[in-house]
Amino acid sequence: MNEFNKRLAKFEPSEAREMAKAKFTACFEGNSYSSGEGDNYYIQRVWPELEEKLVSESMRLSEQILLPAKERIQQRE
Repeated sequence: MNEFNKRLAKFEPSEAREMAKAKFTACFEGNSYSSGEGDNYYIQRVWPELEEKLVSESMRLSEQILLPAKERIQQRE
């Protein structure tokens, strides 16, 4: 189990979702050191600003697609 999974295992599912949502938002918006994905011209054409609908749909798809893949990988380890 890698370091991220070890840290994530310490949290309740609702806390982990909030952390993931915060990370998603930070990646989209960027910070003073790096531009976010929202600064990309092509992404701006589709999503000019980060809306709750985009975040919630992205979280839903992540849970639906990535969590089963992660669990399957962990079963093989």
